[in-house]
Amino acid sequence: MDNNKRKIAVVNFESTQDVMTNIDNIERWLKKLVERKIDFVLFPELCLTSYINSFSIHRSWDAVKFEAIERLNKISQNNPIMFSLGFPHDSYISQAIWSNGQMIGLHNKTKLGPSERENFKCARDIDVTNINGKFIGTSICYESHYPEISAKYEDQGAHLLCFPFASPRETPEEKLDRFKMIIRARAYDNTCFACACNSVGSYGDGERYAGVALIVGPKGEIIAETSGYEEDFIEAEIDLGTIDKIRTSSMGYFRAKENFR
Repeated sequence: MDNNKRKIAVVNFESTQDVMTNIDNIERWLKKLVERKIDFVLFPELCLTSYINSFSIHRSWDAVKFEAIERLNKISQNNPIMFSLGFPHDSYISQAIWSNGQMIGLHNKTKLGPSERENFKCARDIDVTNINGKFIGTSICYESHYPEISAKYEDQGAHLLCFPFASPRETPEEKLDRFKMIIRARAYDNTCFACACNSVGSYGDGERYAGVALIVGPKGEIIAETSGYEEDFIEAEIDLGTIDKIRTSSMGYFRAKENFR
């Protein structure tokens, strides 16, 4: 395969409050996606624990975190696929990327929803993950509403923007419409590919989660999409080389370097 081409997938995933059961389900998905020759897959925010907005999430994760990380390292070692997962880390809402048997990237959520601020810490760092010269930037759920975060990733040379969500309420149609508005804007404004997924099911807060998965091109075009209340996935082959072509063209790439006032 061309060095610039990648097959990516995103999964609308249903978590339980049992971390090991969730890892079992993640491993099942990875085996399925390896058969489809996927290079990278995105799972939702806090998918290892399910989305629980209370301090109890930290106690439940701390009880199993070493066993969970060790198991994910082994799964990564045994599967030729990169994967991004969400879990609570050091009191942050975090999203990590695994490859070749180890965690190679970690992003801690920098913008918390109003109800999250009592139970989680707010991080400060926004850095891409470098994977063989290709750069991934992660924005977790509420962070997607801040264009400056994606722009920061673009400044660092991002090729792919990842948006894992745990977003309740709304019908699948309503959520798909809203996600399209946000994710297409982030992709187009920063000349990046972008992908998003959401949790599905009913979690500890009693809310029902409608799954939405999107893969968007660097001109804001929808490449793949799905929505509904059940687990599902989408996939696409993307050519990261098109980003460099757009960014070096006389038209199609709009980034002002001046300090406007």
